[in-house]
Amino acid sequence: MKAICNFPKTVLVLGPSGSGKDTQIDKLVDLCGYEKIGTGDMLREEYAKRTTKGIEAHKSWGEGRWVPDDLMYELFSEWITKYDRSKPWIFSQVVRAPGQVAMFDDLLGKLGRKLDMVLYFSLSSEAAIERMSLRRHCPVCGREYHLVYVKPRNGEVCDDDGTALIRRDDDYPEAIEQRLEEFKNKVVPILSEYTTRGILTEVDASPSIDDVWKSVKAVFCGDTGITSDEKS
Repeated sequence: MKAICNFPKTVLVLGPSGSGKDTQIDKLVDLCGYEKIGTGDMLREEYAKRTTKGIEAHKSWGEGRWVPDDLMYELFSEWITKYDRSKPWIFSQVVRAPGQVAMFDDLLGKLGRKLDMVLYFSLSSEAAIERMSLRRHCPVCGREYHLVYVKPRNGEVCDDDGTALIRRDDDYPEAIEQRLEEFKNKVVPILSEYTTRGILTEVDASPSIDDVWKSVKAVFCGDTGITSDEKS
């Protein structure tokens, strides 16, 4: 059942780690048919392949630092070619530093697209640290869990293969704090630029997943939430 949405073709989603942006993006993918594009999977895949660039990127990432702009966009310009250009795209956190704003514009321009909307999920550092400290990961199949929001069925083991779940290196409080502080310093000029362009929409990410979704859905489909089946 697809909602009747007057949705933008190219959307960038921003927000601190722990804001739940990827959960909301997945809901928008189901609702409006977006193709989700992010750098997290890209970095993990490059590291798993043990490529030179992937290892270099992981060194920064694992220490709670951002991957250098040039390296990130070298990887990203290759990664993005795998996606269908005819579909609407929603990007997860692919602009992480002021210098990447122009890089992203240039990359989209080469693909014949422009950025239509920036959706920013705001969340306090305290709430973000609390949420991320409870994230868990299966090192075998890659499935993600959260000890509050997406609980494994049997303690801290994977539902699919019974492997003991682990925390990623960047989900420990020290790495989280460092990453959030760097995010805060870099995101202000980014948001200022997109505000000036008139394409920024901010959503409070502190409520429950369902309540945040109501706010997001209102942005894309209005307050009615009418679906094609219901209208017919």
